[in-house]
Amino acid sequence: TTAANAAMEFDLSQVDMTKIAALFFTFCAGSSSGNMEISVNGTSLGTACSNSWSTTAGILWLVPMSGDVSFVSTLVLNNSNGTAGYGGCGAVKWDAVNKVTLAGTSSAGATATLFAVKK
Repeated sequence: TTAANAAMEFDLSQVDMTKIAALFFTFCAGSSSGNMEISVNGTSLGTACSNSWSTTAGILWLVPMSGDVSFVSTLVLNNSNGTAGYGGCGAVKWDAVNKVTLAGTSSAGATATLFAVKK
């Protein structure tokens, strides 16, 4: 869990990404307003979730697409009782992934757990 607005960083520098088929997070973050962004190696891929007086719990997948990292999130919006999702990609090569960060506007207590799916 984090302090308010703290980044959740995962060091993958010792992971051989050629042996990983996908990564996924389970996460929960809440705030009065603002976004949580997903980035890889310091490059933003896009919005993971957006909160407006709500708490978001969801799953975010990171997968290789044509050699680059792509993501898609599936969200359950607590307080709003709706579902939504986001997706995007960036100019980060899958085999070069060494750090994944979920950061942005969140209340204290945001949490994320990273899982890997082996090839």
